[in-house]
Amino acid sequence: MFHGKIPSTLSSCKQLRELSLSSNYFSGTIPKEIGNLTKLTRLNLRQNKLQGEIPEELGNLAELEMLWLQNNSLTGTIPSSIFSLSSLLNLDLSLNNFTGELPANIGNNLPSLQTLSLYVNDFSGAIPKEIGNLTKLTDLYLDQNKLQGPKLNGELKDGTIFICVK
Repeated sequence: MFHGKIPSTLSSCKQLRELSLSSNYFSGTIPKEIGNLTKLTRLNLRQNKLQGEIPEELGNLAELEMLWLQNNSLTGTIPSSIFSLSSLLNLDLSLNNFTGELPANIGNNLPSLQTLSLYVNDFSGAIPKEIGNLTKLTDLYLDQNKLQGPKLNGELKDGTIFICVK
């Protein structure tokens, strides 16, 4: 297992398509330089000891299909640029310490999103109705937050999804 900080020099690997550093003991913040790896399709940093906020620069990863940051100690709000990654299929930010409201644009620019996992965080406010625009969504996990609104279990547009809000 690796430990220490994720080296920002990874950004010199310009042809990198997949970066998986999961299940290690990396600490510190996610280097903003990872946003320069514009050919990345998969970024897996789950199950580490990462802290701080998601860098806005990750919104530069236009080809990103999978973003897995779950089970760290990440904080703050999710940068709106993450919800503009139109190639994203799977977004898992669960088991962190994110706060704030889910952005209204959550369903406007993610035409291919199939899985959205935001459970066990500290999100608050209403569940945005724009989630209904995620027509490819098959799995949505919002449980164990402080979200308000009706339980939305059931069918949503083209797919059947089950939303558990506790």
